[in-house]
Amino acid sequence: MNRSKILVKDLNLAKNKKLELVGICIKDNNTNFLFLDYSGEIEIYKNNELKFPEKRIKIYCTTFLKNKKIFLYCTGYKTIDLYESIFFTIESVNFNKHYIKNHKK
Repeated sequence: MNRSKILVKDLNLAKNKKLELVGICIKDNNTNFLFLDYSGEIEIYKNNELKFPEKRIKIYCTTFLKNKKIFLYCTGYKTIDLYESIFFTIESVNFNKHYIKNHKK
């Protein structure tokens, strides 16, 4: 199987997945926003009626594909405190360790 077929297969597995991210909205436009989490800035698309506070938030996203690229679309959010943010980060790190350990090739 060549690389392009593998890529398309992997992209199809990635569409319509649900994600939760914790961070701060640093730039809000009508159709998208820049979100800063512990790994860096992420551009995420949204409904233009969705407005974010300048606080730490947890956003709920779904993935979609366009031109063989993966994009995120925000479906909602909630404000969180520092302790919930720390807990979320610890759980994410634990999940990554578990996932990597169980999915080595």
